Amino acid sequence: MCGIVGVVSNLGLDNDLVKWASEASNIIAHRGPDDNGLLLSENRKICFAHRRLSIIDLSESGRQPFVSHSKKFSIVFNGEIYNHLDLRSKLKKNGFNKWLGTSDTETLLASIEILGLEKTLESIIGMYSFAVFDKDKNIMHL
Repeated sequence: MCGIVGVVSNLGLDNDLVKWASEASNIIAHRGPDDNGLLLSENRKICFAHRRLSIIDLSESGRQPFVSHSKKFSIVFNGEIYNHLDLRSKLKKNGFNKWLGTSDTETLLASIEILGLEKTLESIIGMYSFAVFDKDKNIMHL
């Protein structure tokens, strides 16, 4: 099971808080021994860290934190979306065909970007936790 860590501050993150996120990620390294990543938002208000246990998409394209194609959304995700292939097919039928890989994380984030968070939550089946940041609205959803 992957591990996710995040820090949010409307005042902005100093280097100590970014370092804390990195160290917290190291503490949960056993949750995701396959890979790790850290994302600091452009405005330095959000820092996500992710520890990856590769199950669905073993390639680099499944790496997290993940940023949407429009760069509007970023996400850290843990779990599995069981129906992500069905959801991906629906998104393709709606004209979205910019897939980088085959991860359920990418499917989840594309759905949030195209359908919105509420419709996505109504559509997905699985076990999961995630944090998604909407850069344009400056809103974090957990």
